[in-house]
Amino acid sequence: MENKIQAYFDALAPRWDQMCSHDQEKIHRILDACAIAPTDRVLDIACGTGVLAPYLRERNPAAVTAIDLSPQMIARAREKHPEGVRFLCGDVLELRGETFDVCIVYSAFPHFLEPERLIQKAWELLSPGGRLVVAHSQSRAQINAVHGGSASEISMGLMEASRLQSLMEPLFTVTERIDNEEMYLVRGVK
Repeated sequence: MENKIQAYFDALAPRWDQMCSHDQEKIHRILDACAIAPTDRVLDIACGTGVLAPYLRERNPAAVTAIDLSPQMIARAREKHPEGVRFLCGDVLELRGETFDVCIVYSAFPHFLEPERLIQKAWELLSPGGRLVVAHSQSRAQINAVHGGSASEISMGLMEASRLQSLMEPLFTVTERIDNEEMYLVRGVK
């Protein structure tokens, strides 16, 4: 399945930024939930073409690492943002030997077909007190409308935030949950 997901996004990478739009105000709201401090090390999981990179750099964390499965998405991200972010091409589930203070999964959660594994991995990567934020700057209904049809082979529907909270709670204390017509966000603290 990993190869299908990679191939799908590799094919879309050249036109991805024209296909997708992101509400800047909502991105700032999502990053506020991350509570990024100057000493924080941030991991942008499934970063795509680096949509969050400039917004994360504005927050002045100690370091920003962004990872994505698609080599073509990472290539675009590196072109767009040659400085200030370390981009890695690979599967976050295989990332080892690193620790972060914030893990964010923005506009990508439905592509993790085993969400429990992602949550467990984020917990392993986070330092004590670290934050995991899963967010979309669109509503669950809007996301699910996109993740049907041709994308259904490489994604699942975006679950209700209450279900995500229940998956996170064995490992995280969920401190914020939004699931409305405007956006989707679940924040947990390790």
